[in-house]
Amino acid sequence: MATSDFPTNSSSESDESDQITALQSQNAELTRQLQHYKSELEYEKKSHEQTKSQLSILKEWLNIASEADGIAVWSYSILTQETTLSTQGYNLYGLESGTFEEDIIPFPSYKHPFDAFFDWVHPEDRELVRQADEEALQTGKFKAEFRSMHPDGKVCWIYSVGKVSYDENGEPSSVHGVEFDITDRKQVEEQLRNSLQEKEILLKEIHHRVKNNLQIISSLLSLQTRSIEDPQILALFQNTQNRVETIALLHEHLYQSPNLAKINFSSYLQQLVTHIFAAHGSCAKHVQFNIDAAAIELNLDMALPCSLIVNELITNSLKHAFPDDRIGEVGIRFTINPQDQYVLTIWDNGIGLPDEEISSSNSLGIRLVKALVRQLKGTVETGQFTGNLFKLVFPRLE
Repeated sequence: MATSDFPTNSSSESDESDQITALQSQNAELTRQLQHYKSELEYEKKSHEQTKSQLSILKEWLNIASEADGIAVWSYSILTQETTLSTQGYNLYGLESGTFEEDIIPFPSYKHPFDAFFDWVHPEDRELVRQADEEALQTGKFKAEFRSMHPDGKVCWIYSVGKVSYDENGEPSSVHGVEFDITDRKQVEEQLRNSLQEKEILLKEIHHRVKNNLQIISSLLSLQTRSIEDPQILALFQNTQNRVETIALLHEHLYQSPNLAKINFSSYLQQLVTHIFAAHGSCAKHVQFNIDAAAIELNLDMALPCSLIVNELITNSLKHAFPDDRIGEVGIRFTINPQDQYVLTIWDNGIGLPDEEISSSNSLGIRLVKALVRQLKGTVETGQFTGNLFKLVFPRLE
């Protein structure tokens, strides 16, 4: 029998060799992938360890900062009613560490997610905190100042701010924030309020006493005029009395004003002009007055010279501008011009005086007006307005 007549296994051996080669290739690829995944896993593990270490450091820093500065960090889960509170938080409520979670949370009987805190809020502040809670669920931000009631009866002022977190459905899921002990600040504020109130009472009393003393001086001048027969001397006394009463009226207005530093000069002008007209009844019975004044507030240093200027010029108009019971009108306008200056204009439609006669007048009234204008660092212009017109411009000095 010839050798070529027997079958050989070369084809089968070749297929097995190919399969072995393919398996080796796959094994090499798997080994490479495993090495890659192992490297990634080690990298992720290392990153996780670094992150964990960083978080641990940050947590420690936060604890140190909160304990040093009286800052409490808190977190509340609306879904589970679980609360996390830093060590400083227990101090704010006068509790021992762990008591808050064990004795307060959860409260199944409470209908509101924040009701668990209300037992430790001062009864007078609970409605305020409740409103802040409701607003937080609407706006996403919580902010409130309230008093906490410690178990031993101590009261602590707390300033709390927080932020609401939402789930994927947009529903509130948790609230987290910080709280500060502001008891010392509140005590200082209370002391300042009490001190300010005492000073306001004292200042009001000073204005009241100054007004009373000026009224006494006015009464003495009035008594003195009864024995004076000379018309010129009598006029001097009456003018002085009117000036004293003008200052007394200013202090009375300051005494009644809620702002002791400034007065509403528009309101004061109404009272002042009414008083001047009443003091010159016979001269003013046929004269009307017109006041156009913006709601401007002046301090005492500016209001006093302005009031005296108004008294002098209105008095002059009533005495000299409307002889023989002439019917007329006196006007006052008080505004602020575009240059941010006060403008006080006083006019009448009486017989008038020439500008040169006004500027050269040596009367006490005109000299007093000029001195008061200089005191206000202002300027005065005179002109004809079918009668007389005085325009005073002075800066808004603080």
